[in-house]
Amino acid sequence: MPSDLIGFKVRKLHNLLGKQWIQLSNQYDLRLSPVQAGILVFIDEHTGLTQKSLAGLLGVDASTLSQALQPLLDRSLIQKKNLTLLIGVNYKWFFQMMGSI
Repeated sequence: MPSDLIGFKVRKLHNLLGKQWIQLSNQYDLRLSPVQAGILVFIDEHTGLTQKSLAGLLGVDASTLSQALQPLLDRSLIQKKNLTLLIGVNYKWFFQMMGSI
């Protein structure tokens, strides 16, 4: 396969998987986008991630990530906690799962 077609094939596969996820999500009334589902997997596997570190793992900007996190917070699928660091009055937010979907 010529190398210029690989990117096209990967993109087609990505679109196909995204459509399948939406169908599955609708079938089970999950109301989760593929991005939100991925976020839940990362948070479940790495409890205690800050928004900045989660954004780094996902390769997105932290402010962009907040738009995907808000519906998860609103539905109480994840929890945002405030940690006070021992040195000074420094606050960091971290995320953890609230239970099963």
